[in-house]
Amino acid sequence: MIIDASGPLMSFLIFLVAAATLLFLGEFSFSLKSLLLLNLFIFLSSAIPYTYPSWEGALGGIPTDGLRILRLARGQDAWKSKV
Repeated sequence: MIIDASGPLMSFLIFLVAAATLLFLGEFSFSLKSLLLLNLFIFLSSAIPYTYPSWEGALGGIPTDGLRILRLARGQDAWKSKV
């Protein structure tokens, strides 16, 4: 479960660091805003429990980290193909 949570947690941590840096500096540079928004998107897309759709190429059919964490918390197999 810890390994499944590490991706979303790291994305959220980078998001928080970028947000704190923006607030501390008082400047809204393009690179920091990009880092902030991209990591927020990465966090949300990996933490929300769903199975990647087939149009996502190699990820199609693979459960997100959020879904694997939810399944493990319920005592289920984290990698099964059906919910």
